Amino acid sequence: MIVNYDHSFTGGNPMAATLPLLGRSKLISLFEELLRTKDQDLPLTVLIGPPGSGKSWVLQYIEGACRGSAAIPYALVDCAERNYTPWQLVCRLAEELSGSWPEFGAIRFRRVWLAQVAASIHDLSDDPADTTRNCARVRDELRRLVRVRERVGAVARTLEDVGLTLDARQALDISSAEVRLVGQLLQSAVSSRYAVDALFRTGLSWYGARGKRNEDGVHELVRLNLSFHDAARRREAERTLVAAFLADIEAAYTRRNRPFNCVVLLDNCHREAGSTVLDLVAQARATSETCEPVVVVAAAGALPELTGLRTRWRLPWEPERAGSAQEPTRREVPTARSVTHGAWSGARDREATGSWWLPVWLCDLTSTEIGESVPAEHVRFVDDLTHGHPWSVQELAPTLTEPRSRRAVLDGFRYEHLLAGLPDRSREKLILWSAARDLDAAQGALGARHSDLPDWLEKSLWLTAGPRRLPRLHPWLRRVLLWQLAGMGKNQWNDVHGTLETWARAVGNRKKTNDIWYHSLARGELGPVVDYLIDLQLDADAESWIDEFDEITEAPGLHRYAESADARYDELLSLCPNETGPRRVVWSLVAARWIWRDPLGDPEFTLTGAIAHEFDLLADVFQTGRNRFHREAEAYRKKTS
Repeated sequence: MIVNYDHSFTGGNPMAATLPLLGRSKLISLFEELLRTKDQDLPLTVLIGPPGSGKSWVLQYIEGACRGSAAIPYALVDCAERNYTPWQLVCRLAEELSGSWPEFGAIRFRRVWLAQVAASIHDLSDDPADTTRNCARVRDELRRLVRVRERVGAVARTLEDVGLTLDARQALDISSAEVRLVGQLLQSAVSSRYAVDALFRTGLSWYGARGKRNEDGVHELVRLNLSFHDAARRREAERTLVAAFLADIEAAYTRRNRPFNCVVLLDNCHREAGSTVLDLVAQARATSETCEPVVVVAAAGALPELTGLRTRWRLPWEPERAGSAQEPTRREVPTARSVTHGAWSGARDREATGSWWLPVWLCDLTSTEIGESVPAEHVRFVDDLTHGHPWSVQELAPTLTEPRSRRAVLDGFRYEHLLAGLPDRSREKLILWSAARDLDAAQGALGARHSDLPDWLEKSLWLTAGPRRLPRLHPWLRRVLLWQLAGMGKNQWNDVHGTLETWARAVGNRKKTNDIWYHSLARGELGPVVDYLIDLQLDADAESWIDEFDEITEAPGLHRYAESADARYDELLSLCPNETGPRRVVWSLVAARWIWRDPLGDPEFTLTGAIAHEFDLLADVFQTGRNRFHREAEAYRKKTS
């Protein structure tokens, strides 16, 4: 997972010198394609997934590839590093992109800086009768900047001598906000008055084109100032600034052919400033006939509130519904393994703001991908334990020095960061909810008084689709929380599972029947479970019987207190009445698989052979399904090889 950023490139494949991100190759290929795409719409790519799914890693990977480039202007800004306003965030992006690249040159943000100058004036009147005076005030400020530039030029001839110390700014009567603008003027030409005039002429003509008829750019700057200083109208100013930002970038590409597009990377874009700026970019593109050459990749630390995102895209745990004219069918969010530009660009209405989003779900790692960073002898255990959660794979793998160290792998594990933003009282409730198979059962049996939990789980993207596509906790988060629940003691464990079992019985829904036996088994009540499964074989074929058996024996258990998987197995067998025949076989089979399915109960998978043996015996004691049970036994034997 560690990326080597020590590289540079001037052409060819920008990603060639970087190490691959596990499970993200399709996403990186998409970025490489968008980097070179010309004269086509470019999506606003939004990376989503639960905490630890690697969203920031992807941005750092891309930033690392761009960092050594001589031809790709890029900026990476973390929206959480400070309490940005949308205005400040756009200005920060312009600042990051205003450097110079040997094979590109520099992007001159003339329109953005004019907007900053206009917004910095504090004494304009919103009385229409004062329009002339306001325009004169803006023109005076622009002329003052010209004089400032000349005074700066008289003191120093290089940018390094300007604005780098507080004393220099005070001596020249230059505010901190003006330093970047003055620096840009000197970058253009230290002694050229023409460069200053060109700066204002280019920018003002653009603002003039946005303004009303018979008005020049100064009038538009006045309107920008008044909306900037009016909280109710601030969004108008931010919309103008975003348009200026995009226009400045587009202007840098009109003068010559550029091999690569510009790159904007936003981390934690779910923050208000990030989502607002992305919305404004989407709105600007939706109202423009062309798309500016900017590749935007944003990572969301939580589900972002972006206009039209949820009406067009369906999250992995959300059910598929038939569409209508009023509400079109939503497409499932593509994963980092399946995303393509073509799938996004087809059949979309570019004039709709929501059509510009391309959300990408950063899915969990497969066992093959885990094997690229974890020793072979630990891959299966890490896969079962973490469900391929990327951060957890990286965090836990170094602690596994030998198979015997697996049982204690969660001892002392710090999990609080996985629940960032959730109040302590709700955390305690969520630990209890982890006993439920899905959110429907958790809310129904354990109470919905803490209504912030479902909202938090959805916004934090800690949900997956369970059986019957009911939303449930991500397997890794649930595993960690169940470990905490087990630590509360046997009484607390049995109480919460007993409550869930009682609720499932009261619901009386066939779909919840397995929940009854699931929670009964979780409490260690093997007898009723065995009786149910024996009766079931009289009505169900072998395939259906195995499906229900598997579903029930997925139940969590208090296996952590046993010395070993074999010791726990012997303990459970000792509880079986002294019987022979089907009941003894089914009891042994239930006990073995129940322990085996918990990677912390049987971390070395020692009971795999016992399960295979019991399935062979089951083929002999049950009246039907002989061949199917033998095939199931053989499938388990292959797991041991």
